[in-house]
Amino acid sequence: MVADTLQRYLQQTQTPFFTTWLHLGSQEHMEIPTGPLFPGSVDEDEYLSSLHDTDEVLYQFLRQAGQ
Repeated sequence: MVADTLQRYLQQTQTPFFTTWLHLGSQEHMEIPTGPLFPGSVDEDEYLSSLHDTDEVLYQFLRQAGQ
């Protein structure tokens, strides 16, 4: 959701510009919308799943920005 909002904002921004995006999804004990990639309740499994989700969001954002 935040990535979509940022994408719309960037499309309306004049150049040059500077913006930041702080993605907090890799904090421990966050809900992962797609479900855990590494099943288990061990903190390490939850953390790895959240990192994977963060990577996927960033990948999709960059792919969309390149179009």
